[in-house]
Amino acid sequence: MNVAPKLLAAAILAALSSPALAEIEFDVIGGSEISFEGLVQADYYKYNRDVAALGFTGGTTAGDGIATDFGMRRAELVLKGKGPGMWNWVIGYDARADKFLDTNVSYRFSGFTTLKVGQFKQPNSLEELSSTKNNDFIAKAMTTNLQAVARRVGASLVTGADQWSVTGSVFTRELTRNLGEGN
Repeated sequence: MNVAPKLLAAAILAALSSPALAEIEFDVIGGSEISFEGLVQADYYKYNRDVAALGFTGGTTAGDGIATDFGMRRAELVLKGKGPGMWNWVIGYDARADKFLDTNVSYRFSGFTTLKVGQFKQPNSLEELSSTKNNDFIAKAMTTNLQAVARRVGASLVTGADQWSVTGSVFTRELTRNLGEGN
């Protein structure tokens, strides 16, 4: 049995299944190490016509008569800066959803104490705090989405040590108009 062609096919399939992610480090400008990240995720659906003609209108307005669909899931653009000194900042925007992502500035007082102000993810769970590019599945778990914890404008103070951390935070609405409102 020749295993090499099967391994090559598996490697190509694994490479094609990952999202398109790009991180470009620019230069040091004004004491900040500037970098740019982009994440693009798209969906393509092809309906099987073995039982019913899915997508077919059949004289109604239920379908469009096309057995395939394509859509952009995400088109995230993020500009980051480290420095000067202990300052960090980030400006993120999702062009597909037409909303701001993380847009904040933070200051690290010591190895474990950081103050962050702006829009960022509320501290809730590991799955919610992890980046979309690191998800194991297409979408997050139902329990995570059920809580509807999103990015909000706020301030947080984080401190801790090697084995523990404590976060105190307060949040209000989102930067993007007509989304997540209320404290």
